[in-house]
Amino acid sequence: MSSSTTVTRQCMVALQPRASEDAGGEAEPILECVEETVTSLRELTSHKLHENEALSCLGNVSAIRVVKVRVTGKQVIQRMNKLHGMVSDFNAVFFPGDKGEWNDFQRVKKKSQCMKLDLTLEFEYDLYLKIVGAMSLCDVFPYVRSSQDLILLAAPESDPSIQTLDAMERFILVRIKYGDSIYFEMTVEAYTLIEKIFQLETALYLLKGQGELGNLVAIGVIVSGSRSDFLRIGEHLREKFSSFGKEHKARDFAL
Repeated sequence: MSSSTTVTRQCMVALQPRASEDAGGEAEPILECVEETVTSLRELTSHKLHENEALSCLGNVSAIRVVKVRVTGKQVIQRMNKLHGMVSDFNAVFFPGDKGEWNDFQRVKKKSQCMKLDLTLEFEYDLYLKIVGAMSLCDVFPYVRSSQDLILLAAPESDPSIQTLDAMERFILVRIKYGDSIYFEMTVEAYTLIEKIFQLETALYLLKGQGELGNLVAIGVIVSGSRSDFLRIGEHLREKFSSFGKEHKARDFAL
């Protein structure tokens, strides 16, 4: 294959996702978790071929996998109604009309490109892991070896010492402690990255205040497919996220 059509695996990540202003714990947990203990991440399997290929390349480390969560408790209606209200803000940012900039990255124009929230109260996660030992992100994703393998969508702004570092240098610095968590969705095409970012936003909104799911230190999307598509679309999204000012409505997003 030519370099322009190379099929590989890459990561788009956000490090230490921001907490919303109302992210305080609730008197009653709203999530009921379904978990499984994993001796090695390489033992994980999926009924989807591209997910199986991505899982087989993970590091030989142990973790507790959160397979899915069910929304429960007295706060369900209030929490889910607010989440529905956030959908319009997300669409306004990423799908601004028929002539919106994201349309330039659509392979086939769909009848409806906006995100919609499923009314189900059960959410499955592709790869949500609670880590049971100290390690780095490189131990979890050994195939990420250079800045060509990842796009850093967002990162903490509080540490000036890392502002001059490139994406790979920041990736290497991330240390995961016992009890920390990471969450990644998986896709076969970079063209679906917006859909996956919407899933990440939904998950972050539901997870706030749920301390039993661990301190989330990294979140992102694993892309199996064309490297050139990944870099082109990923860089567009990185620039878009970095352009959001403090007063922009996207600042309400958790990423």
